[in-house]
Amino acid sequence: MLISLIVIFIELKGSHIYHFCLFEQLLNIHCPFCGMTKSFEEILNQNFLDAFKINFLSYGLIFFFLLKFIFEIFKLDTHILKLNKMFTFLCFVQFIKSNLILETI
Repeated sequence: MLISLIVIFIELKGSHIYHFCLFEQLLNIHCPFCGMTKSFEEILNQNFLDAFKINFLSYGLIFFFLLKFIFEIFKLDTHILKLNKMFTFLCFVQFIKSNLILETI
């Protein structure tokens, strides 16, 4: 399945993906995941700095799933809980960053 998603992203290179965020529509603020699709698209195109500028949480999400997979293989449940807390904190930081930067522009 992951390979299928990667192939789809590569095939969509240069195409426009419609942006619709219910969080943004209802509350008029950006959610922490705004720009994730574009960021993953930039990672697949090997534009790593642009991906980081768009939404640094994309790297956090990749490492989160990788570490969670490793922790589940070795049955490290206490580390999974710490990892969940750390990712929640990163989401909060991205939320603050995206809304403060957009308010100042």
